[in-house]
Amino acid sequence: MSDMSLPILSAPPNAKADKYWLKKAPIEQSPTERYKYPPLGEGQIRLLRTSVEPKTGLVVCHFEHRDLESSLGSYRAISYCWGNPSPAYQILCSNGQSLVVTKSAAEILTHVIPRNPTGLYWIDQLCIHQKDKVERVAQVLLMGQIYSSPRQVTAWLGQGDKGSGKAIIDLLEVLFKEIEEMRRKGLQPTLKPLLSSPTSSRTIVSERRVGNQLDALGDFLKNPWFERVWVMQEVIMACAKSTSADPAVILCIGNRTIDFGVLAEVVKMLETENLLLDLFCDRPNDDGTIALGVEPAGLTAVRLFTRLRTDVSRKRPIWLTTGLNRAWDFKASNARDKLYAVRGFCNGVPETDFRLDYDADVEDVYKDWTAVLFKQLNLYPWQLHMAGIGLKRKYTRLPSWVPDYSSPSPWVQLRPETGKGTEGEYYCASDMHKKPEMVVDREAGSLRLQAIAIDTIEVTFRQPSMQQGSGLWHRNSNSLILNPDRKNYESPLAMVTRYIRVPRKLYPYI
Repeated sequence: MSDMSLPILSAPPNAKADKYWLKKAPIEQSPTERYKYPPLGEGQIRLLRTSVEPKTGLVVCHFEHRDLESSLGSYRAISYCWGNPSPAYQILCSNGQSLVVTKSAAEILTHVIPRNPTGLYWIDQLCIHQKDKVERVAQVLLMGQIYSSPRQVTAWLGQGDKGSGKAIIDLLEVLFKEIEEMRRKGLQPTLKPLLSSPTSSRTIVSERRVGNQLDALGDFLKNPWFERVWVMQEVIMACAKSTSADPAVILCIGNRTIDFGVLAEVVKMLETENLLLDLFCDRPNDDGTIALGVEPAGLTAVRLFTRLRTDVSRKRPIWLTTGLNRAWDFKASNARDKLYAVRGFCNGVPETDFRLDYDADVEDVYKDWTAVLFKQLNLYPWQLHMAGIGLKRKYTRLPSWVPDYSSPSPWVQLRPETGKGTEGEYYCASDMHKKPEMVVDREAGSLRLQAIAIDTIEVTFRQPSMQQGSGLWHRNSNSLILNPDRKNYESPLAMVTRYIRVPRKLYPYI
């Protein structure tokens, strides 16, 4: 089916064009030409305003060019998952031409924008000329500023299952009100009475209602929006420059919305009271195995976004090492974006050294970035321990010293321990302050490193799988390893000796 035969997007049936939507002069209802994007000037962005064609009820798009620096607080930015990239609808433009959009973008135009129909919006799929590679790269470089400058960031999480949006929003509001009510009374906030004590001790809801809906919270935190690597930047930087009194990030599912801060507060309270275990789930791995007792991606994302948003608000730097490390297990439809997406919220990123090129091979992008990280930012210890022979790789032509940023991060990693002294950073095993001499030959794909052999590796092992069952397994707050109950805690070394029996074999390690 050609693009021109796609259905033309109409306004939702309950939209009142005479009251809530702008009316414009009638336009051609059967466009025969695709919209031609006028070029953007340096430092400009393209903003979207919508209206409804009065006779037919069709959605019409109007674009405006604005200088980003002078647009602070004048628009709303949309965060969402592209989903299926295939075009699903045509939308009419004010000049009689048309654009094609995916299903997710069409849902935003008919479910999100009608909430504030007269406002200006930034939606990457529409506001960036996706087929103009020069404009696309230029706008990607501005992403951090684009999401730090709007009046509000609205995250579209989809329509959800029937009634699921209402159920989860109601639950979060109930739990948040419980926390706020206890604070108002001067009490230490807790959600445990809501979950386990007699009904008479609760201020708002019954045990049966909350207990059943905690499963809904777990399902909600599996939404693919939480796994998208670009969402990191969009939430972390949200409205960082804006002085608007509106909540910085609004989550929208179906016809319900809630402040991201409410979700973050509820998750923080559940974590404080060790109530997150009920949200853990089994997750299939790419190799066909099943990981038991894994926290939902949304749980990890909410805690990470909250922490890094605090860093941004307090003007604390987020270094590139942190950004790349935290982005490792997020997903991207374009493997290059596993690197490109962290630029906008990290500090100290050299503008000229980290090139953005969507035409370059993924392996070349990974090699170039890793080489710069080695040479310019002294990040080779972290980079090397995330690379190496034996790790699963999607891109098999990568040299062993280049991490495959598109693959899941290894659970057990080796890295040199560093410390701080009067002469700066040193490497604990050798007590050396001098950076090892390093030569990267990009064409040959080789790394030559001069260093001192300090130890040998006797045993390598895979983290033992943890079994669900009696409820004794929980996430230790001082570790990233699932451990038994604290009274039965054993060190990782003890776990190795108890679980692993292998012949003695030494591996050189420098």
